[in-house]
Amino acid sequence: MSLYLHDSITPDVIKEAAAAGITGVKVYPQGVTTNSAAGVTSLEDFYPVFEAMQEHDMVLNLHGEVPDVDVMNAEEAFLPTLKSINERFPKLRIVLEHCTTSAAVETVRSCGPTVAATITAHHLYLTVDDTVDPLAFCKPIAKTPADRDALIRAICSGDSKFFLGTDSAPHQKSAKDQPKPAAGVFTQPYATQYVLLALEDATERGIIQESAVTQERLEGFLSRSGRRFYKLPEPEPGKVILERKGETIERSIKNEDGSVEVALSRGGAEIFSLRWA
Repeated sequence: MSLYLHDSITPDVIKEAAAAGITGVKVYPQGVTTNSAAGVTSLEDFYPVFEAMQEHDMVLNLHGEVPDVDVMNAEEAFLPTLKSINERFPKLRIVLEHCTTSAAVETVRSCGPTVAATITAHHLYLTVDDTVDPLAFCKPIAKTPADRDALIRAICSGDSKFFLGTDSAPHQKSAKDQPKPAAGVFTQPYATQYVLLALEDATERGIIQESAVTQERLEGFLSRSGRRFYKLPEPEPGKVILERKGETIERSIKNEDGSVEVALSRGGAEIFSLRWA
Protein backbone atom coordinates (compact mmCIF):
# COMPACT_ATOMS: atom_id res chain seq x y z
CA MET A 1 0.00 0.00 0.00
CA SER A 2 1.15 3.54 -0.78
CA LEU A 3 0.22 7.06 0.30
CA TYR A 4 -0.68 9.95 -2.03
CA LEU A 5 1.70 12.87 -1.49
CA HIS A 6 -0.31 15.84 -0.27
CA ASP A 7 0.08 18.74 2.14
CA SER A 8 -1.24 16.48 4.90
CA ILE A 9 1.79 14.17 4.60
CA THR A 10 4.41 15.14 7.19
CA PRO A 11 7.53 13.45 8.58
CA ASP A 12 5.43 12.24 11.52
CA VAL A 13 2.91 10.69 9.13
CA ILE A 14 5.78 8.93 7.36
CA LYS A 15 7.02 7.51 10.66
CA GLU A 16 3.55 6.17 11.47
CA ALA A 17 3.05 4.83 7.95
CA ALA A 18 6.35 2.97 7.97
CA ALA A 19 5.46 1.37 11.30
CA ALA A 20 2.11 0.29 9.81
CA GLY A 21 3.77 -1.39 6.82
CA ILE A 22 3.09 1.25 4.16
CA THR A 23 5.72 0.75 1.47
CA GLY A 24 5.82 4.09 -0.32
CA VAL A 25 4.43 7.46 -1.32
CA LYS A 26 3.19 8.30 -4.82
CA VAL A 27 3.88 11.76 -6.24
CA TYR A 28 1.60 13.28 -8.85
CA PRO A 29 2.44 16.77 -10.09
CA GLN A 30 -0.84 18.64 -9.99
CA GLY A 31 -2.92 18.29 -13.13
CA VAL A 32 -0.66 16.04 -15.21
CA THR A 33 -2.83 12.92 -15.25
CA THR A 34 -6.10 11.35 -14.14
CA ASN A 35 -6.98 12.02 -10.49
CA SER A 36 -4.05 14.40 -9.94
CA ALA A 37 -6.01 17.53 -9.03
CA ALA A 38 -4.79 17.21 -5.44
CA GLY A 39 -1.21 16.64 -6.52
CA VAL A 40 1.82 18.70 -5.56
CA THR A 41 3.06 21.96 -7.04
CA SER A 42 6.52 22.07 -5.40
CA LEU A 43 8.63 19.04 -4.53
CA GLU A 44 11.10 21.17 -2.58
CA ASP A 45 8.39 21.79 0.02
CA PHE A 46 8.41 18.06 0.74
CA TYR A 47 12.15 17.61 1.27
CA PRO A 48 11.61 17.01 5.02
CA VAL A 49 9.15 14.26 4.06
CA PHE A 50 11.70 12.72 1.69
CA GLU A 51 14.30 12.84 4.46
CA ALA A 52 11.90 10.93 6.72
CA MET A 53 11.20 8.43 3.94
CA GLN A 54 14.93 7.87 3.51
CA GLU A 55 15.29 7.33 7.25
CA HIS A 56 12.43 4.81 7.34
CA ASP A 57 13.40 3.10 4.06
CA MET A 58 10.20 3.88 2.17
CA VAL A 59 9.90 4.16 -1.62
CA LEU A 60 9.21 7.41 -3.47
CA ASN A 61 7.08 6.68 -6.55
CA LEU A 62 7.29 9.50 -9.08
CA HIS A 63 4.93 10.35 -11.91
CA GLY A 64 7.73 12.08 -13.74
CA GLU A 65 6.23 14.89 -15.81
CA VAL A 66 6.34 18.68 -15.57
CA PRO A 67 3.00 20.50 -15.76
CA ASP A 68 2.58 23.15 -18.45
CA VAL A 69 5.11 21.46 -20.74
CA ASP A 70 3.84 19.83 -23.92
CA VAL A 71 3.09 16.13 -23.52
CA MET A 72 5.94 14.97 -25.75
CA ASN A 73 8.55 16.75 -23.62
CA ALA A 74 7.02 16.79 -20.13
CA GLU A 75 8.86 13.65 -18.99
CA GLU A 76 12.27 14.71 -20.26
CA ALA A 77 11.80 18.10 -18.58
CA PHE A 78 11.31 16.30 -15.25
CA LEU A 79 14.54 14.28 -15.40
CA PRO A 80 16.81 16.96 -13.85
CA THR A 81 14.45 16.90 -10.85
CA LEU A 82 14.89 13.14 -10.55
CA LYS A 83 18.67 13.57 -10.60
CA SER A 84 18.50 16.34 -8.02
CA ILE A 85 16.37 14.29 -5.59
CA ASN A 86 18.69 11.31 -5.96
CA GLU A 87 21.76 13.47 -5.28
CA ARG A 88 20.15 15.11 -2.24
CA PHE A 89 18.76 11.85 -0.82
CA PRO A 90 21.14 9.13 -2.06
CA LYS A 91 19.71 6.40 0.18
CA LEU A 92 16.08 7.11 -0.72
CA ARG A 93 14.64 4.41 -2.95
CA ILE A 94 12.99 6.09 -5.94
CA VAL A 95 10.91 4.61 -8.76
CA LEU A 96 10.32 6.67 -11.89
CA GLU A 97 6.93 5.26 -12.78
CA HIS A 98 5.89 4.31 -16.32
CA CYS A 99 8.89 5.88 -18.05
CA THR A 100 8.39 6.43 -21.77
CA THR A 101 11.53 7.94 -23.27
CA SER A 102 15.07 7.05 -24.20
CA ALA A 103 16.20 10.01 -22.10
CA ALA A 104 14.47 8.54 -19.04
CA VAL A 105 16.18 5.19 -19.55
CA GLU A 106 19.59 6.84 -19.72
CA THR A 107 18.90 9.07 -16.71
CA VAL A 108 17.80 6.15 -14.54
CA ARG A 109 20.93 4.26 -15.54
CA SER A 110 23.08 7.25 -14.60
CA CYS A 111 21.54 7.54 -11.13
CA GLY A 112 22.66 5.57 -8.12
CA PRO A 113 21.53 2.03 -7.24
CA THR A 114 18.53 3.31 -5.27
CA VAL A 115 16.83 4.59 -8.44
CA ALA A 116 14.75 2.33 -10.68
CA ALA A 117 11.96 2.68 -13.22
CA THR A 118 8.83 0.86 -14.23
CA ILE A 119 7.87 0.27 -17.84
CA THR A 120 4.32 -0.54 -18.88
CA ALA A 121 3.33 -3.25 -21.32
CA HIS A 122 1.56 -0.76 -23.59
CA HIS A 123 4.50 1.62 -23.92
CA LEU A 124 6.44 -1.31 -25.40
CA TYR A 125 4.27 -1.28 -28.52
CA LEU A 126 2.49 2.08 -28.75
CA THR A 127 3.87 5.26 -30.30
CA VAL A 128 2.44 8.75 -30.49
CA ASP A 129 0.91 7.97 -33.89
CA ASP A 130 -1.24 5.29 -32.26
CA THR A 131 -2.84 7.69 -29.80
CA VAL A 132 -5.43 8.85 -32.32
CA ASP A 133 -7.11 5.60 -31.22
CA PRO A 134 -8.92 6.32 -27.93
CA LEU A 135 -7.93 2.85 -26.67
CA ALA A 136 -4.27 3.86 -27.03
CA PHE A 137 -4.59 7.25 -25.35
CA CYS A 138 -2.88 7.35 -21.97
CA LYS A 139 -0.82 9.57 -19.71
CA PRO A 140 2.09 9.75 -20.00
CA ILE A 141 1.45 9.65 -23.71
CA ALA A 142 3.33 7.15 -25.88
CA LYS A 143 6.34 8.77 -27.54
CA THR A 144 8.40 8.18 -30.69
CA PRO A 145 9.36 4.84 -32.25
CA ALA A 146 12.94 5.46 -31.06
CA ASP A 147 11.71 5.92 -27.49
CA ARG A 148 9.62 2.75 -27.67
CA ASP A 149 12.60 0.80 -28.96
CA ALA A 150 14.79 2.15 -26.14
CA LEU A 151 12.30 0.70 -23.64
CA ILE A 152 12.42 -2.65 -25.44
CA ARG A 153 16.22 -2.69 -25.32
CA ALA A 154 16.19 -1.74 -21.65
CA ILE A 155 14.12 -4.73 -20.60
CA CYS A 156 16.12 -7.07 -22.83
CA SER A 157 19.40 -5.83 -21.35
CA GLY A 158 18.70 -7.64 -18.10
CA ASP A 159 19.27 -4.42 -16.13
CA SER A 160 17.43 -4.87 -12.82
CA LYS A 161 16.75 -1.12 -12.64
CA PHE A 162 13.82 -1.69 -15.02
CA PHE A 163 10.77 -3.75 -14.15
CA LEU A 164 7.12 -4.05 -15.09
CA GLY A 165 4.56 -1.62 -13.75
CA THR A 166 1.39 -2.10 -15.77
CA ASP A 167 -0.33 1.22 -14.99
CA SER A 168 -3.37 -0.61 -16.36
CA ALA A 169 -6.37 1.72 -16.37
CA PRO A 170 -9.82 0.26 -17.03
CA HIS A 171 -12.40 2.77 -18.21
CA GLN A 172 -15.96 2.20 -19.29
CA LYS A 173 -16.07 1.79 -23.08
CA SER A 174 -18.40 4.77 -23.18
CA ALA A 175 -15.70 6.91 -21.51
CA LYS A 176 -13.24 6.00 -24.26
CA ASP A 177 -15.70 6.39 -27.15
CA GLN A 178 -15.96 10.17 -27.02
CA PRO A 179 -14.13 13.23 -28.42
CA LYS A 180 -12.11 13.64 -25.19
CA PRO A 181 -11.53 10.04 -24.10
CA ALA A 182 -10.45 9.09 -20.61
CA ALA A 183 -6.69 8.58 -20.37
CA GLY A 184 -5.53 5.04 -19.72
CA VAL A 185 -4.88 1.70 -21.41
CA PHE A 186 -6.42 -1.47 -19.97
CA THR A 187 -3.93 -4.35 -20.16
CA GLN A 188 -4.18 -6.21 -16.86
CA PRO A 189 -5.96 -9.40 -18.05
CA TYR A 190 -3.14 -10.06 -20.53
CA ALA A 191 -0.20 -8.13 -19.07
CA THR A 192 2.39 -10.86 -19.60
CA GLN A 193 1.12 -11.63 -23.09
CA TYR A 194 1.21 -7.96 -24.10
CA VAL A 195 4.89 -7.83 -23.13
CA LEU A 196 5.65 -10.96 -25.13
CA LEU A 197 3.68 -9.65 -28.11
CA ALA A 198 5.70 -6.42 -28.05
CA LEU A 199 8.95 -8.38 -27.90
CA GLU A 200 7.88 -10.53 -30.84
CA ASP A 201 7.06 -7.39 -32.82
CA ALA A 202 10.46 -5.89 -31.93
CA THR A 203 12.23 -9.06 -33.03
CA GLU A 204 10.44 -8.99 -36.37
CA ARG A 205 11.46 -5.34 -36.83
CA GLY A 206 15.09 -6.18 -36.07
CA ILE A 207 15.23 -4.03 -32.92
CA ILE A 208 16.40 -6.97 -30.83
CA GLN A 209 17.68 -10.45 -31.54
CA GLU A 210 15.56 -13.39 -30.48
CA SER A 211 18.49 -14.56 -28.34
CA ALA A 212 18.09 -11.42 -26.19
CA VAL A 213 14.68 -12.59 -24.97
CA THR A 214 15.73 -15.12 -22.35
CA GLN A 215 13.69 -16.68 -19.57
CA GLU A 216 16.02 -15.12 -17.00
CA ARG A 217 15.50 -11.61 -18.38
CA LEU A 218 11.76 -12.06 -18.67
CA GLU A 219 11.52 -13.30 -15.08
CA GLY A 220 13.60 -10.35 -13.96
CA PHE A 221 11.45 -7.78 -15.73
CA LEU A 222 8.08 -9.36 -14.93
CA SER A 223 8.75 -10.38 -11.35
CA ARG A 224 12.10 -10.62 -9.63
CA SER A 225 13.62 -7.17 -10.13
CA GLY A 226 10.62 -5.27 -8.81
CA ARG A 227 10.15 -7.62 -5.88
CA ARG A 228 13.79 -7.29 -4.86
CA PHE A 229 13.77 -3.51 -5.21
CA TYR A 230 10.80 -3.39 -2.84
CA LYS A 231 12.54 -5.90 -0.54
CA LEU A 232 9.60 -8.28 -0.65
CA PRO A 233 9.98 -11.91 0.42
CA GLU A 234 10.53 -14.60 -2.17
CA PRO A 235 7.21 -16.22 -3.16
CA GLU A 236 6.34 -19.88 -3.09
CA PRO A 237 7.80 -21.69 -6.12
CA GLY A 238 5.55 -21.50 -9.15
CA LYS A 239 5.61 -21.35 -12.91
CA VAL A 240 3.78 -19.63 -15.71
CA ILE A 241 3.13 -21.92 -18.67
CA LEU A 242 2.80 -20.20 -22.04
CA GLU A 243 1.38 -22.09 -25.01
CA ARG A 244 0.25 -21.19 -28.50
CA LYS A 245 -3.38 -22.25 -28.76
CA GLY A 246 -4.76 -19.61 -31.09
CA GLU A 247 -6.06 -17.45 -28.24
CA THR A 248 -6.77 -13.82 -29.05
CA ILE A 249 -7.19 -10.71 -26.92
CA GLU A 250 -10.84 -10.02 -26.23
CA ARG A 251 -12.08 -6.75 -27.67
CA SER A 252 -13.94 -5.94 -24.48
CA ILE A 253 -14.88 -7.43 -21.12
CA LYS A 254 -18.30 -7.09 -19.49
CA ASN A 255 -19.54 -7.75 -16.00
CA GLU A 256 -22.21 -10.38 -15.37
CA ASP A 257 -25.23 -8.18 -16.03
CA GLY A 258 -23.58 -6.30 -18.91
CA SER A 259 -23.85 -2.91 -17.23
CA VAL A 260 -20.07 -2.38 -17.34
CA GLU A 261 -18.01 -2.86 -20.50
CA VAL A 262 -14.28 -2.18 -20.67
CA ALA A 263 -12.46 -2.28 -24.01
CA LEU A 264 -8.97 -3.71 -24.36
CA SER A 265 -5.96 -2.55 -26.34
CA ARG A 266 -5.08 -4.61 -29.43
CA GLY A 267 -8.32 -6.54 -29.35
CA GLY A 268 -8.24 -9.51 -31.72
CA ALA A 269 -4.44 -9.92 -31.69
CA GLU A 270 -3.24 -13.52 -31.31
CA ILE A 271 -1.32 -14.19 -28.11
CA PHE A 272 0.10 -16.96 -25.97
CA SER A 273 -2.32 -18.73 -23.66
CA LEU A 274 -1.16 -18.50 -20.05
CA ARG A 275 -1.74 -20.74 -17.06
CA TRP A 276 -0.14 -21.13 -13.64
CA ALA A 277 1.46 -24.39 -12.55
